[in-house]
Parts: sequence; C-alpha cells; structure tokens
Amino acid sequence: MGADQDGSVESAIRLGTADSGLLLVHHRANSADRSDYNNDNNNFMYVGRLESTLFKDVFGKGSFLKLGTDILNSRDDKGTNISQSLTLLVNSDGSLSPFVLPGADERTAWSTDAWLRMGPFDLIGEFLQERVHPRTVNGVSPGFDRFTTDGFYVTAGYFLVPKKLQAVVQWQHLNPGQKGNDGISSIVAGLNYYIRGDDLKLMVNYIHTWSDFREANPEFGKDDFDEVIGRMQLMF
Repeated sequence: MGADQDGSVESAIRLGTADSGLLLVHHRANSADRSDYNNDNNNFMYVGRLESTLFKDVFGKGSFLKLGTDILNSRDDKGTNISQSLTLLVNSDGSLSPFVLPGADERTAWSTDAWLRMGPFDLIGEFLQERVHPRTVNGVSPGFDRFTTDGFYVTAGYFLVPKKLQAVVQWQHLNPGQKGNDGISSIVAGLNYYIRGDDLKLMVNYIHTWSDFREANPEFGKDDFDEVIGRMQLMF
C-alpha cells in the first residue's frame, strides 16, 4: 500500500472519479511486480477502498475535495519482496534496500488521503501505516521480528501557466520502524511542462533528503544528500 510521486500532482495519489462514496474490495495476485497476473507466492492480497467527494464546484468550476481510505491484508511466503518501491529494509548503515522476507509473514496496512483542488491550486496528502507480523510455518521460525512502518506526504501544486507549466512542492517522511531513529525525510521541488496533457510532458525535480539514523550515527557517512531528476512521460 502506498502512493507514488512521478512529478505531477495528479499522480501523487491514485484517486478514482466517483462523486459519492465507493467501496471496492478485491483480491489480486500477491506480487511485488506491477502486473496483477504474476504471482510470486501461493497467497492472495485483499484490498479495499472507500472514497467520497465532499463537495464539487463550490470554489469555482472544477474545484473539489475528495477523501479516501484504504485497507490491505496479505499473507506472504518466504522470499517474497514486500517493498515495491525497493526502499523498506533498513541496513546496518541506515541505508534502505528491498525487503525480501527471510520467512513467512502476514501484513495489514491502511491509509487515509485527501485531495483539494481550487482553480490552478492542488493540495494532496496521505498518511499510511503497515504492520508486518512474522509467521511460523511447519515449525520453521520466520527469522525476523514484527515491525510497523508508517509515513506521510503532503504535495502542493500550482499552474503558473494554465494547463502548461506547473510548480510542485512536496514534503514526505518514512519511518521504517526497524531501528531506533530510522526515519527518512525529503523535500521535493519541481516543474512540470505539459506538452500534450499527461500524454506528453517533461518533469524535473530537485530532492533534498536527510536521515535521522545517519544523524544519530555519523560514523556511517553523510546524513543528507541532494539530487536532481529529469524525466519525460509519453503515453499512447
């Protein structure tokens, strides 16, 4: 469960288009891949979502406020990668890497999100939490301790040129919950240039990230770093 930020406000969180409450419950192949059809173990993931549009066109045509919440449950086999973003396992030096389960587990996750649009301005936020509990299967110890991961992000965007040039800022935080002071935070500032809507656009982001673990343990290296990422999106 989570959300991704690919440089545009509208993709910061995946919200549907229903104008009233909607509850969706389904099961899918339990895989760390993007495809729903490739199952990397013998279990299924169950996901539900409830969403409502509280108001529409109150602050001008096209304005709205949407609220949503999600819940997820999954039982995973040993060897399953449970971090699609590849950044969940906290290593001894505070860095993050894919979390491939050393033993079986059961995961329960939930999130709540909101999206406000007023003219050229968007404000989007989400909080999420996931609890990972080890399972003993056929007398085999899972080989890891239970932990709870949580995090949030807040994204704001404003069209400097209507439907063409958008400025975006985001604050995000992740607490992996596996070591003391293992939180990681980032501030993102970016520009999106829409050549043909979302079908063809250019994106550039500046990202400043800092690590609470590295700050508390300076012997492992710098506790912050900067990067600039440029991308082009083509959809057809």
